[in-house]
Amino acid sequence: MKNKLAKLISISLVGAFMLLTVGCASGGKNETKTKNKLTKGTDKVKLSGTFIQSWLCNPWDDERWGKELKNLKDLGMDIIVLGDTAVKSTAGAWTTYYPSKLEGLKEGYLGSDTVENALRNCKKYGFKVFVGMSLDENWWDKFVYDKEWLTSAMNTCNDIANELYANYHEMYKDTFYGWYWNPEIWNADIFKATSAVRDKFIDVLSDGMNISLDYLSKLSPDMPFMFSPFANTDLGSADDNYQFWRDLIKKTNFRKGDILCPMDSVGAGGTKVQYLDKWLEAYSKAVAETGKIKFWANCEDFDYTVQGDVCTADMGRFSKQMEIAAKYCEKTITFAYSHYYSPYNTVPGYDAAYRYYIKNGKLETEAPTAPANFTVELQNNAAILEWNESSDNIGICGYNIYREGKLIENIRAGLSDNVPTAPVIDTTTSDWEAKSILETVGQITYDVTAVDCSGNESEKSTFVLK
Repeated sequence: MKNKLAKLISISLVGAFMLLTVGCASGGKNETKTKNKLTKGTDKVKLSGTFIQSWLCNPWDDERWGKELKNLKDLGMDIIVLGDTAVKSTAGAWTTYYPSKLEGLKEGYLGSDTVENALRNCKKYGFKVFVGMSLDENWWDKFVYDKEWLTSAMNTCNDIANELYANYHEMYKDTFYGWYWNPEIWNADIFKATSAVRDKFIDVLSDGMNISLDYLSKLSPDMPFMFSPFANTDLGSADDNYQFWRDLIKKTNFRKGDILCPMDSVGAGGTKVQYLDKWLEAYSKAVAETGKIKFWANCEDFDYTVQGDVCTADMGRFSKQMEIAAKYCEKTITFAYSHYYSPYNTVPGYDAAYRYYIKNGKLETEAPTAPANFTVELQNNAAILEWNESSDNIGICGYNIYREGKLIENIRAGLSDNVPTAPVIDTTTSDWEAKSILETVGQITYDVTAVDCSGNESEKSTFVLK
């Protein structure tokens, strides 16, 4: 995920970007739109499962696995996507999360069998697991432009799938439910309806996917194949996206039960919430017209602060994604509850806000108390802002800082990521532009508000610095 986000930012700068991650659900019953050939969504706004990154859960013992899975089960989830089992860097080095005997992979084994640990514990708690095959990070550059490379990479995926199946399926046949195809397809310019090379590269991509699909059809014909592409709305139109997926699905040897589970790209920034309905409708139409595969959604439950730091998305935004996805998608999963919403990895308010939402069918609306004792002092050319911690019935996720009415910083709760200390939400910050502004206008009005995990914002506390 970390490497993917870095790549996505790079693609964005040159005009091609973005990813899409988990969820699906709805606030009321939805009718099948037969005249437009759209898939039918669910009547419940609720997550069916989540991705779990192997790097995150690699150190977990059975006690930690038990806590995480019991919490997810209590929330009604029964699907886990273990995204990475083996990752090859652009330099050719493997990081492997199971004891492989394959050349190259065995040298990259980290010493903890994450796959077995996940399957053993998921079996205990009644989860179905989609196991990732592998990701070669050269995908981001070579993609469909190098057919020889793609063929080789897909054959390596097959070797890994064969080993994973041999190692784990017999013991965990009811838990090892399906395969997750790690490469993430995006709406590159070459796939636009107006592209002269469109058909050529759709064929290359289809041929590459068929290498995996045809092999898996022989190895494990009853196990579904899930994949999770993404889209950046700046790179093309929703209609381009519909036509691309319609044609790719038709050409590719998908089986009944295989799953298109696109990331909604709202967390990573490729799609704004207001455009999500139109783009999910495009996927939905392509799936319905081809009649081959299932349509799930992967709603991303993360966000970025004004400063560019990754953080958890509050339930106010996340619920909008799930409600839109529910209009079209059979199930909803997310990237990634155990990372961004788990009470064992961040502040417990996010989990509490989600629990309230699925229990009551609406967001919790009580605002936090305003930050008290707000002071601002000029020190060493910077304004030092300090305030007391606010309180809230669900839980504070952070603070918004405004200068002359404009949001300049949004402090958010951090993530533990296996560090044994609890996340701390800062109640102080600095404004290094203060001195130059004061020299120009003579005073600055600062406001600070508290924000809770449902997205409710408190009244402002104000200080005028002169």
